Amino acid sequence: MLNLILTVSLPNISLFGHLGGLVLGAVVTAAIVYAPKGARTVWQVVSVVLLAVVLAGLVVYRDAQLSSVACSNDRQGELVCTAPASGT
Repeated sequence: MLNLILTVSLPNISLFGHLGGLVLGAVVTAAIVYAPKGARTVWQVVSVVLLAVVLAGLVVYRDAQLSSVACSNDRQGELVCTAPASGT
């Protein structure tokens, strides 16, 4: 709860990053806690590995989207991101 309060009250903290971590943490917790008793360990391992693979895929996808963006700090210390000039 403290993490959510700090996320919305302090500047320059990624709200969507923290909310995504909250949701993913809830999904992993549910997968571990509510695994069927018959194959509990297998269910838990497969669900955590599957979620890790999905998360890694999302990181690769987002990185590909941002690979053409150049970011730097301006004179006031603000982060400024722009697409590089095309060479055509």
